Amino acid sequence: MKNKMKQKRETIINIILVLSIIGFLTSLYLVNNHYADPAKGVGCDFGKYVSCSLVNTSAYSEMFNVPVALCGAIWFLFLFFMARRIKKRPETSNLMLLWGALGLLFIIYMIIAEIILKALCPFCTIVHLIVIVVFILSIKLVGT
Repeated sequence: MKNKMKQKRETIINIILVLSIIGFLTSLYLVNNHYADPAKGVGCDFGKYVSCSLVNTSAYSEMFNVPVALCGAIWFLFLFFMARRIKKRPETSNLMLLWGALGLLFIIYMIIAEIILKALCPFCTIVHLIVIVVFILSIKLVGT
C-alpha cells in the first residue's frame, strides 16, 4: 500500500513537472507577444474577441511596469524547482498547495480582466487551465 502511495505521488509530481515546462514556454511566448507590435498581429489573433495582442497590450497586461506574462514565467519556473524539491522532501507538499493557490488567485484576476476587455487570449487560457490543474494536483499531493 505504501509503495502505491509513493508511486501516485511520483506520478503527480511528474505531471506537474511537465505542466510547469509547458506553462513556462507558453508564458515566454506571451512575454514576447507583450512586446510585439500589436498592429502587426500575432499567431493567436483570431478576431476582435479572440486576441492575444488585445489582452497582452491592455492596461491589465502589466503590474508595476512588469508584464504579467513574465510573472507567469517566473511562477512556472519556481513551480518546476518546487516539484523537484518535493520529490526529495515530500513533507514540503504544503508549499506546492500554497503556490498553487497563489497562482489560482492570480488567474482569477486575469480572467476578470479578459471579461472586462471582452476578449479572450487563447494562450492565456492555456496558462489558466494549467494553473487550475496544478492546484487540483497539489490538493491530491497533500492528501497522499
